[in-house]
Amino acid sequence: NRPQVLGHESLLTNSLAQKVIPEVKKIVEEVKQRGFRVAALSDTISPHAKALENSGIYDEFPDRIFSYDIKTNKKRDEAFIIAALRLGLPPQACLFIDDRKEYVERAQKIGMKGVVFQNPQQLEQDLQNQSII
Repeated sequence: NRPQVLGHESLLTNSLAQKVIPEVKKIVEEVKQRGFRVAALSDTISPHAKALENSGIYDEFPDRIFSYDIKTNKKRDEAFIIAALRLGLPPQACLFIDDRKEYVERAQKIGMKGVVFQNPQQLEQDLQNQSII
């Protein structure tokens, strides 16, 4: 909800859009094939979300929950509660994965399981340990 400067869309589109990590895409596909629902919860503004969508980073996530849309972010419990509600699930039925430990801990605080992403190999092992893949 901060004012945006002129030219912000080209900056976001050209330099901040992340690339899909092929190994992670494969893991997400496997999770979906096993019947689990996957969603993205992202702290972002609308132009950045569009740039990420255009980069294909959200292609594997049919449910997308953006901080600008829900008017809160992952620094607050409400973001995780809203995400679970939007998915129609209790927090205890959700597994939250993020590369920021503080966000994983916040998700765990409201009852979600959590995994701190470090690399695709570690993610795959953690999901195997939880019998997800």
